[in-house]
Amino acid sequence: MSRRFVLALLLVTACKSFTGPSDPFETDKFDSRTLASYTKYSDGGADPWTASGGVLSGAGFSMQSVLIRTGKSIENGWVETAVTAADDGGLVVRFLNNENYLLLAIRDDSSKGGSPFSGSFGSFRERNLEIYRKNGPAQDGFTSLWSHNLDWQRGQQKIIRFEVSGDSLNVFVDGNPVGGLHLTTSSTAGLHLTTSSTGGGFGLRHQGTQPDWISRYEWLRWSK
Repeated sequence: MSRRFVLALLLVTACKSFTGPSDPFETDKFDSRTLASYTKYSDGGADPWTASGGVLSGAGFSMQSVLIRTGKSIENGWVETAVTAADDGGLVVRFLNNENYLLLAIRDDSSKGGSPFSGSFGSFRERNLEIYRKNGPAQDGFTSLWSHNLDWQRGQQKIIRFEVSGDSLNVFVDGNPVGGLHLTTSSTAGLHLTTSSTGGGFGLRHQGTQPDWISRYEWLRWSK
């Protein structure tokens, strides 16, 4: 075995060790065929979705419109997206039907929204990331569980990950953990998720209570 070969082998081994193991994942890069791979659900309004050239956009008036990936399922794992603009977007996990799922709402600092749910909890700009459980019809089916404020100018890309494992929900921004919760120890009663109340569907969301609201995604990744 030549000295040159040994040095090359050592270099490759060192690079693999430095990189470390990575989760196997799948990616949707949002071309013109993207929407055929999803099932659409909503609580009303127009169909907001278009996809082409590496961008998935939700635009205009649409009430809790979600795209759920067809033929894929994650009960424990993560979904992740790159976002450049969001008045009120989001990542969906544990989707069973349109009345039962978990939502990580995503809003940048140009969001024009307040709370679309019961009560008033301040501007979306103060709650850039917010976990909800939907457990009932329409707007009254949502319960807010956790929120987090970011410094996020519109047009700046953020990589947002929503991770679920049993009763643990965790959120990451640009690879860094920013918080989460355990449902069984939440101060909100009745949130233990059983297999009869949750599914494994996952996808993306657009909420638009005004015609100029937008959600813009550059790809979707997932792993289980």
